[in-house]
Amino acid sequence: MNKRIYLFVNALIIICLYSNTGFSRTIYVSKTGNDNNAGTNEQPVKMIQKAADMAMPGDTVFVFEGIYRERVAPPRGGTEGKEIVYRGEPGKNVIIKGSDVWSPDWKRESDNTYYAVPEESMFNDDCYVDDKNPFKVAVSSTPYGLHGQPEVERGYGGDPKLILSIGQVFVDGKLYIQKGYLSQTVSTPESWYYNRTSGAIYIHFSDGNPANHFVEISTRRRIFAPHKRQLGYIVVEGFIMEHCGNQYPTNFWEADHPEWQQAGAIGTRSGHHWVIKNNVIRFANGVGIDFGNEGNSAVDLEVGNNGLATGSKYHVIDSNYIIDNGGGGTAAYNPKNITFTNNIVERNNNLRFVGKKRWESAGIKMHGPNNSIISNNLIRNNYGKWGLWLDGGSGNETQVHGNLIVGNEVGFDLEIGTVYQDKLILGNNIFINNKTAIGSRESGGITAMNNLGINSLEYGIHNTIDKNRTGSWSGDNHYYFFNNVLISCGTNMSIYPPDFYRSEVRQFDYNVYQENSGQKKFKLLYSMYNLNDWKAQWSKYNTSSNADLNSILNNQLSCVFDSANLTIQLNVNAEFFLPKTKSHSKVNEDFFGQPIPVDGSGIPDPFQNLKQGQNNLNLWNGIRPLAEYELPYNINTSVSLLIEGVTQITVYPNPSPGNSRLQIKSPYPISNLQVRLYDPAGNLLFQKLENNNFANEQDLSLNLEKMNPGVYVLIFLARGEKKWKTLVVN
Repeated sequence: MNKRIYLFVNALIIICLYSNTGFSRTIYVSKTGNDNNAGTNEQPVKMIQKAADMAMPGDTVFVFEGIYRERVAPPRGGTEGKEIVYRGEPGKNVIIKGSDVWSPDWKRESDNTYYAVPEESMFNDDCYVDDKNPFKVAVSSTPYGLHGQPEVERGYGGDPKLILSIGQVFVDGKLYIQKGYLSQTVSTPESWYYNRTSGAIYIHFSDGNPANHFVEISTRRRIFAPHKRQLGYIVVEGFIMEHCGNQYPTNFWEADHPEWQQAGAIGTRSGHHWVIKNNVIRFANGVGIDFGNEGNSAVDLEVGNNGLATGSKYHVIDSNYIIDNGGGGTAAYNPKNITFTNNIVERNNNLRFVGKKRWESAGIKMHGPNNSIISNNLIRNNYGKWGLWLDGGSGNETQVHGNLIVGNEVGFDLEIGTVYQDKLILGNNIFINNKTAIGSRESGGITAMNNLGINSLEYGIHNTIDKNRTGSWSGDNHYYFFNNVLISCGTNMSIYPPDFYRSEVRQFDYNVYQENSGQKKFKLLYSMYNLNDWKAQWSKYNTSSNADLNSILNNQLSCVFDSANLTIQLNVNAEFFLPKTKSHSKVNEDFFGQPIPVDGSGIPDPFQNLKQGQNNLNLWNGIRPLAEYELPYNINTSVSLLIEGVTQITVYPNPSPGNSRLQIKSPYPISNLQVRLYDPAGNLLFQKLENNNFANEQDLSLNLEKMNPGVYVLIFLARGEKKWKTLVVN
């Protein structure tokens, strides 16, 4: 073959191969790296942001275990089939913190309270329309159920001098409580106060000795979010994100307040086609994660020309821990085609944002999520009010199914918005120990089928209407409730009639209610009814069909819930198995994925394989729930702990008269720690290896009597990484 033709053919083959498979690389990040390195496995970079700046479509940023204190702001997205992937080392604790270690020269205020002013250089997330220092930024609504200056300005009353900030303080890994006055901090252990005039942070240490404690303060507003909007095809997986000082999104839609827009610890910035999976997102001051359109499309909480807040769609949020955040677990303003599955959403709103204008506090909150799926999540013990809240309407063609919703004030809530007839499917969900299982307010378009509600103290299903909410943006029609089972509810159903205000279309049937005959546990407007009278009332409205006529009372049902193991023992009798139930083309699988018969022969609850008698059911087979402050993997972070100063190393006395002690403290266990002592010429004088694991504290003696006066160097090694301290011998 002619040489030119041969070379041309080979070049063509190479071009075809690259065009089909795409060229991609992995950029490695390690705490031992250097940002002047090439980013290879052998020469990793040190900062995740450095790797982000290098990454092009199709590339993977691989981050080794350790603690990284930075905001990651991807400058670009990927493309379809060539996503940019950010991946934490599998099975390791790869932690990105919005806080920094703070070891100032403390000044004493009282026996247990000390203060200092943080250096302004600590705050480097400098892109906001207000301030980079979260302690200087007042929170938009007052937490802890208090009424402060924001509430006074809105006409709600309160203390006009009470102004709290969006910063956070962690001592020995624990979140301390912010107080509005210094006197309150002086009298309250494990609390802190920020003086807006002097910039000083006051902390109450229980033992009165700040030197014994490890202090971190929020120095960044966000942890993982681009500056530029509408980036797409980004994957974020395998990280622990915590400690940022972000704002609570009060009235996030207002153009006059861009600084209040939705901004989670991790956020897509109105992007599209993100995959966020296998992360721990916790201890944000405000929202944990946002994946919607942020707020008013024309304004921005960040400076610069970053694009419009519009176009959020096709995100996958899967198998994350969204836990222990100060405000809501999630926020998503009018996103489309969202898949939110297999997540644990727990203990959010831990700062107790409750009251007027503190409405962005649900475990999961989305506004009008059209064509979305919210399924197989554990939504548990979110403080204040809501577990799962869809605001601004149900969303068109949205499905909420297979979720385990436990211990919230309202398990599922639907509020205002255009009503889509029969377009929100709420199917095969389990509600346990919520005050209200299913609620709706000035909204509708809901088909609730095959749900199980247990121990709802107030209501199984609760519908309310406020006549003062007018306009086409709110409605109240198209309610369908079929095949649901309610056990031990205060009131089974509280529904407004179809001739009240703009109300219309309420249909019920094939439900099973656990109660005794004659009990009045059904509320229609302001009157209570027993089941027979309830049926009679709805027969008038619905002309004798879909009026709960095929529903039954069954006082033999019982259920025992094991909250620790998330199992139930459900006891049913023969009457439970109705001769017929309602079928629906979109409710075709039960809680466990078993098919539901389409001919109406199914069982009226989330479990199609129930048998008469005792049924023992495991309700959660997803990721393992975490206790507060618990990390998902066995701790093996001594490397990065030593490097970045998380481990406190104290030599005392220093200068030494001949004998000193070496104290090593860490909030985490440490293993295989080497201690080496070198003289000024660099000669190794002795070394000590601590093979055993120790947690929190280790105390070693140093016999220096035979050493000449001078300056020596102590080197601390763990897995090849090192930290050093100077030691003076008199």
